[in-house]
Amino acid sequence: SGVRTRRANKELLPGVRSVVEHLRLHGDGRPRIYVHPRCTNLIAEMGSYQWGKDNEPVDKDNHALDALRYFVHTLAPHRGKMEVRVA
Repeated sequence: SGVRTRRANKELLPGVRSVVEHLRLHGDGRPRIYVHPRCTNLIAEMGSYQWGKDNEPVDKDNHALDALRYFVHTLAPHRGKMEVRVA
């Protein structure tokens, strides 16, 4: 009864690397995670992501990207090879 939850792994730079790794094309020519065209906020945030002078991402207009980072960085280590599709 209810929904099982897990505390998110919110590490910033390792989480960004996890997202990049899942979005890049792998040996089979496919990424490990797909972003549906209807995810307009996520796509807009990806296009406007900025890095500050201290080589840290600027914490502005990034809520959807943060959610993606938490999801990928928290679940990927526990699932090994992960492929997520949104229909």
